[in-house]
Amino acid sequence: MLWANVGIDIPPSASVSGLWELARPEHLPAKFFHTYLLLCSWQIWKHRNEVIFRGAEPSLLRLLLACKEEARLWRCRLPRSDQGISEAWCHSFCSNM
Repeated sequence: MLWANVGIDIPPSASVSGLWELARPEHLPAKFFHTYLLLCSWQIWKHRNEVIFRGAEPSLLRLLLACKEEARLWRCRLPRSDQGISEAWCHSFCSNM
């Protein structure tokens, strides 16, 4: 659900190793797109663990908010000249809440 919500089309037969071959949506910057995919994958994994091991209810909204917060934290890991990219990431998570 997260992938469709942020505009990334994943075929049903796709595998995790195939993430790197996905087409980038136009609304996401090309630079650091693979980092964006890692951020989303990491948050999906953490959300899954909350649901399975802590009994949390699955929530797309909670997942999107976690992705947005993580994007803000990861901003400082980008080169200073590219830190605006994280704002585009945050917008991709917020635009469909």
